[in-house]
Parts: sequence; C-alpha cells; structure tokens
Amino acid sequence: MADVLAEEIEAFESLRADLSETDEGHYVLIKGSRLFGVFDKEIDAVRRGIEWFGSGPFLVKEITPTETPILISSHLIGV
Repeated sequence: MADVLAEEIEAFESLRADLSETDEGHYVLIKGSRLFGVFDKEIDAVRRGIEWFGSGPFLVKEITPTETPILISSHLIGV
C-alpha cells in the first residue's frame, strides 16, 4: 500500500531548507504538493487543516533543519 502522505512528505522535504532558515520551530500545513500555511502552534495548523480539508489526509509538521529520530526502548512496549 502506498504511503498516504507520500506526496505531502515529498513536498515538505523539498521546502525544508528554505523554511528552516525563516520559520524553524513553526508548523507547516501541506495538502498534496501545496503548502497552505505556516503556523506558530501545531494545534492552529491542525485546526485549519480540519476546517479546510475535513477528515481527509493532510500533513502538519514542525519545521526543523533535519529529521530527528524518535528512539523507543522495546522494554517500554507492552506485550
């Protein structure tokens, strides 16, 4: 199955360098290959995305110069 947000993630990655220079720490709202806005707070981007796109998929992502992996120890995951 294709990644539901593949187009949005690709769009974000193509914009990341420019956005991180001016808007690092803010949040983008992307639908398809189009950037719909930059927001100070994640919740504001999510609310606007729901207002404009309903329950359909859209991407809200923090603007950072690089991706930061999240590490989770397996012993913290319930069995």
